[in-house]
Order: sequence, then structure tokens, then C-alpha cells
Amino acid sequence: MKTIVRNIMAISLVAVMTSSCSMWNNETNGAVLGGIGGTLVGGALGEMLGGHHGSHVGMQIGATIGAVAGASAGREQDRIEAQERYQQRQQQTYTYNDNSSYYDQQNGMTYTRINRDGDLVFRSNSTRLNDYCGSNLSRIVRDLKRCSNDIYIYGSTDNRERNPYQLSSDRANVVAQYLIDRGISPRRIHTVALGNESPIGNNDSQRGRELNRSVEVFIVR
Repeated sequence: MKTIVRNIMAISLVAVMTSSCSMWNNETNGAVLGGIGGTLVGGALGEMLGGHHGSHVGMQIGATIGAVAGASAGREQDRIEAQERYQQRQQQTYTYNDNSSYYDQQNGMTYTRINRDGDLVFRSNSTRLNDYCGSNLSRIVRDLKRCSNDIYIYGSTDNRERNPYQLSSDRANVVAQYLIDRGISPRRIHTVALGNESPIGNNDSQRGRELNRSVEVFIVR
């Protein structure tokens, strides 16, 4: 029991320290807090079942399970918040620096788009990258390898395509997989499905719909 008490005190200190790290994202916070919770529960159960040795093993297992579960939940929250930020970026909470970046006053972060309109567009109801997309993505990969920033990939559709949320999700994931296959860490990448709710162009024109069948890549500074 003394071991558990000491560990609880140590973990509580870590929790206090990490709670002040407001720049961490939800995935990181979730992993830390999940690991702490898992350690406490696993350690207590382990000690009940197997004494000191059981406590040690239980803490290790609990920390692992808790961290994985917490990170997964936090990553999903990051995705939801990223979608909300994108869809609300024209409101007063954001200060625009130029056409491709915006500053979020709530979290003190700047989101900068690193591809241009029309760089990553798809045929109607398709998720296949064409040669033009591939050449643009090669340039994007080079840019991303020069930094370590988190990456947000937003997939979109026009208003005539079927299953817009699933299709936009698939498009974002296709681009994400392209980046991963070329050496970009998957831990940096967050994909967001926008469906047809945040159009870039005018859906009443052919060119506008083409621009809306696209993927946008942002880095967070």
C-alpha cells in the first residue's frame, strides 16, 4: 500500500505540472491523463490481487491501456475542434494575416495553408489523386519535411456529390496516406471531413464546384 501511496503522490504532481501546459493538444493531454488514471487503477487492482509485484505489473498495464485510450479520445476531440475552427474562421474570433492563414485568438495558434486553390482537386465522386495532384503533393512533402508542425488536412466536396462527409473524409485520408508513405510522421497529421458545408468556390459554377472538390493542407504555428 505504501508503494501505491507514493505513486499516487508522484502522479498527482505530474498531473498538476501537465495541467499548466495549455499549448498541448487534446491527444497529448488525453494520453497523459489516461496514463495517470490507468496507472492508479491498475496499480490498486494489481496490489489487491498480487501484492507488491502485482501492483507494479498492474500499474504498467494500466498506464499503457489508459494512455492509448486517452490519446484516442483526445485525438477525436482535436478533430472536432479543428472542424469547428475551420467552419467558424470568418467570425470575429479570427484575425486574418492573408488569404491563406488565420490566427485563432482562443488558443493563440496560427493556421497557415501550404497549398493553393486548385492544387489538390478531385473528379466528381472520386478519391483518386491525378498526376497534377501528385506533383503538387511532392512540393508539399518537401515543405513539411522542413518543419515539425502539426498538420491539418481538410477534405471537401461540392454540393452535387454523393455522401459528402464520407467522400470528404476519404479524400483527406488519401492525401494523409500519401504524406505518410513519403516519410511524414502520422502523429503530426489530423484529418477533418468538411463535407460540402465550407465551400471555397461558388457551387453554381463549374469552376467553383471543381475548387470545392478539394483538399486543403494547413500547418499550425
